[in-house]
Amino acid sequence: IITLSFSDISAHLGFGFGFYLLVSVTEEIVIRGYVLNNLREKLRDDYSVIISSLIFSCLHIFNDNFSWIGFSNIFLSGVLLGIFCIKQNTVSGSVGLHWSWNFIQGPILGFNVSGHIDKGVFGVNPLASNMFTGGNFGAEGSILLTPIILISIFLVVRIRYFTKFQNS
Repeated sequence: IITLSFSDISAHLGFGFGFYLLVSVTEEIVIRGYVLNNLREKLRDDYSVIISSLIFSCLHIFNDNFSWIGFSNIFLSGVLLGIFCIKQNTVSGSVGLHWSWNFIQGPILGFNVSGHIDKGVFGVNPLASNMFTGGNFGAEGSILLTPIILISIFLVVRIRYFTKFQNS
């Protein structure tokens, strides 16, 4: 569906490391640290995760090359990060997951990240339609990502290592 070709290792890699760390720390502290936790004081955990994930995905509506598949995948990613945050009882794990996804997707693999153009160590050459590759929105715009996120949510909910997800 895509081919990757080596581009170069540049100073952009260091910038991308810091930039996506700042983005993920900011978004996770605001959405999971503040919004999710405040919602949990008034609502059940499952409702809190859904509402905070909807807010998270709405933050990306005005990004370049927005798509509804991208919106849906960002919403599902918010659900994954929200459940992970609750089960771990800390925002640090969701920061790490969010950062690693953005950093690997953009500065390493060369995909656009939520519509933002990025230059990576590799260059992406799409061989299929935008629905499968994510097009200019990035991998988050790919329908192929949806089952991967759903499986990830299932695993985070089911794995005993994590604390119990509360529905109270």
